[in-house]
Amino acid sequence: MQACKLRGMATRMERRAAQDESRLQKALARLTANACELMLARHGETDWNTEHRLQGQLLPGPSLNAQGLQQAEELSSRLAEEKFDAIYTSDLARTLETVDQIKCNHPLVPVTVLTSLRERNLGVLQGLTMGEAAEAYPQTVAKLSSPETSHISVSLTSACLTPYVGAATGG
Repeated sequence: MQACKLRGMATRMERRAAQDESRLQKALARLTANACELMLARHGETDWNTEHRLQGQLLPGPSLNAQGLQQAEELSSRLAEEKFDAIYTSDLARTLETVDQIKCNHPLVPVTVLTSLRERNLGVLQGLTMGEAAEAYPQTVAKLSSPETSHISVSLTSACLTPYVGAATGG
């Protein structure tokens, strides 16, 4: 009688372990199905970058210079073997020109242009060099460089991308 009880307990424990393993595998499959890899790339160089000029959201904004075009071509080459479901970019000239180079190796990948992916609007500082901005608007430049505000761009970009990442993964 005792041996039967022990065998029954062992069988229940084995069943429970198998059920737990099955639940774990299903949960892992759900996580994997909803996971996505997000690859971020910065635009190539513009003359404004070399001049330390604040670009912000001026439209269309500066175009890529020769170095920036070369950087975009190199980026495109490095990404040639990657698989993309979607490309998201702002509507600024420098980002569109960078995406044009990436599209050379990914001609079938859809591109979505989002104004929400623009750089921060720097208001009166846009177009000024850092020196000009610091001279004309010292308090504003101090706030811009402050550790208390440096996290804002990342938070805003994350909030802007979240709905699109879900759409790209079918989530």
